[in-house]
Amino acid sequence: MKRVLRKVTSLPLIFASVDENPGTAPANLDCWVHDVDFMSCEWAVGRTAPGDVQYRLYWKDAREYRECGHYQTDSQGRHVGCRFSGISKYPRSFVVMVNGTSALSAISCRDCFADLYEIGQ
Repeated sequence: MKRVLRKVTSLPLIFASVDENPGTAPANLDCWVHDVDFMSCEWAVGRTAPGDVQYRLYWKDAREYRECGHYQTDSQGRHVGCRFSGISKYPRSFVVMVNGTSALSAISCRDCFADLYEIGQ
């Protein structure tokens, strides 16, 4: 059974100074905890994102950012998913953030605040 993180509130974007291209942001960001100590996230490429877009997922808590190290890619090599392990050692409240880069366009990012104790069954 997949447990989905409920979006509690939207926090200010950390990596994007202006949300000027909302269609370039990753779409349908969905994260879930599984096998006790793992969190997986998936997203779709934004509908107006340029072909060279590359997304990166970060876990941010009060102390630091951690970039996800285990990406899933689509047929064009773009990151569309990621998996964190060892999440039980991290603080229970965190922000999941996916930002992107492109040589052709500014890319908006997507973020959500979550609490491991607020995970829906």
